[in-house]
Amino acid sequence: MKFDLPRDNDAFRQYTGWDFELSHEGIDFQVSTQEIEGIAEEDELSHLKEVVSRILAQKETAVDKAADGYFESFLTKWNRDEPISREEFKARLRPGTISIGSDRSVSLELEDEHDMFWGHAIVVHFDRNLQIHDTELAG
Repeated sequence: MKFDLPRDNDAFRQYTGWDFELSHEGIDFQVSTQEIEGIAEEDELSHLKEVVSRILAQKETAVDKAADGYFESFLTKWNRDEPISREEFKARLRPGTISIGSDRSVSLELEDEHDMFWGHAIVVHFDRNLQIHDTELAG
């Protein structure tokens, strides 16, 4: 995983949030976070790296959960083309944004290049223990 941060990290010390781009397995995505409760300022970056790594390790599980909730809906309400398989549906989903809340909850936005949901994205929500607790269609 490659973290693209400006060389002058002191600029971040005056800002309570972090927004930057990451690259993982050839996919670029955004990461956004706020000041995290219970984490010292000097430990925020290492905490963020750990959280992002753990979320990406659960990417397949998150995509499965997204397919459980939205594959049938896609086929019956959103699809304008030939039907696709569940596996093709899952293969189209990729991380777009990971957002870390001040309460340590995390949202993983799954985007697709085929615009399956007409500008909407599937968001997988994780609790503070990084366990998936629900999904929604947002946008």
